[in-house]
Amino acid sequence: MNNKVIVIIGITHHNTLSVVRSFGRVGTLVDVILYDGFADSFVFKSRYVQNAHVVSDIPSVLECLNHYYESAVVVACSDGISSLMDIHYDNLKNRYHFFHCNAQGKLTDLMNKKVQVHMAADAGFMVPATQLNQEVKLDSWQHYPCIVKPLTSAVGGKSLTICKNKESLCSTLVQHSEPDSMLVQQMINIKNEIVILGLSVGGEVYVSGVIHKHRELIGGTTFSTVKDIDSIPSSLVTACEILVKSSSYEGLFGIECAYDGTSYQFIEINYRNDATTYALCVAGRNLLAAYYQYIIGNEDWKSLINSDIHEIDSMVELRDIIHVMKRRVGLFKWLQEFKNSKCRYFRVKDDMKPYYAERNKMIKNFVHKII
Repeated sequence: MNNKVIVIIGITHHNTLSVVRSFGRVGTLVDVILYDGFADSFVFKSRYVQNAHVVSDIPSVLECLNHYYESAVVVACSDGISSLMDIHYDNLKNRYHFFHCNAQGKLTDLMNKKVQVHMAADAGFMVPATQLNQEVKLDSWQHYPCIVKPLTSAVGGKSLTICKNKESLCSTLVQHSEPDSMLVQQMINIKNEIVILGLSVGGEVYVSGVIHKHRELIGGTTFSTVKDIDSIPSSLVTACEILVKSSSYEGLFGIECAYDGTSYQFIEINYRNDATTYALCVAGRNLLAAYYQYIIGNEDWKSLINSDIHEIDSMVELRDIIHVMKRRVGLFKWLQEFKNSKCRYFRVKDDMKPYYAERNKMIKNFVHKII
C-alpha cells in the first residue's frame, strides 16, 4: 500500500474547504490548487493544507498540476475541473487518479442535462417535462411555471430563470438564442428537495446517505439534515445505482431530486464531490477518505462507507446568515438552528482560522457598505 499526494482543485468556496477538512478528519494533509486567483483565500488558512497554489483560470490548472506533481490523487470541487480532467483523460490517466468514466470526453458529455434526464428516465426515475431551448414550441408548451437553465453547469453555472407564462418564456428564450444552450423544464411543485450521495468504485455503486434540504442560496444548500438511505424509497436507491452504473463512472456523486407530494422527481446528477458530502462525513460516513483508501489499495476502505450515520443538522453558517439579513428567517430561530447543527462548514473547533478569515472579511464588507 503506497500513500499518494492528494490535490484538491477548486475555488475559494466552502465546498473546497469541506474537502480539505474531510481528509483532515482522518489525519491526512492535502495540497490545494485554486483557480480564482485569490492568494489570501480562507481555504489556505486551514491547518490541513500543506502546499498551496494559485492560478488565474481553469486552463492554467493543468500547467500547475503537471509542473508540481508527477502523480497524485486529484479531487475536483467544480464541474469545470471535472470536465477539464475528463477532456484530457488519455494524457492524465497514467499519472493521476481522478473521477472519470473510463473514456476521454464521456464525463463532459454526461454533464449535459438533457442527456441526464433521458438516462434517469431509463434508470427508473420520474422526470419532469424537458426540452432544449431550440425544441420548444411556444404554442404547444403547456408546462407552466417552468425553469430555463444552462444545459451544462460547467459552462453556464447554476443560474436559472422561472417563467410563469408564454410571454415570460418567449422573452427568456430570446435572451438565450444560441442553439441547444439552455434547457426548459417543467417546474415541480416542490414539497422538499434531497441530495442522494454516494461513491462508485470497482464497478460497484454505494448509495450512502441523503441530505434533506431546508434552505439554499444561489443554488447551494446552506441548511439541511443528514439522514440514512432508509429515509427514501428503496426503488429510488435502485434507480440511483442503475443510473450511475450506466455511465461507467468512478468517483463521488450527488443526485438531486425534488418531492412533489407523491413521488421524487429527478433534477440532475453531479459527477464530482457535492458540497453536502462534508455533512455526511460529520454524520459518520467519510466518502472522500473511502475513495482515497480504495485508490491506495487499503482493503479496509469499505468500513468507511459502512459506518453508522447519525441524523444531524448541517449549516453553512456564514452563508445561511444571509437569510436572516434578508428577513427570510427570524434571528432567534436561526440561532437555535445554528446551535443544534452538529456540522458547521466554517466554525470548526480544531480549524478556526478559515472561519475567522471569512468572518472578518464579511464584517469589513458590511461596514464598507454602510459607510
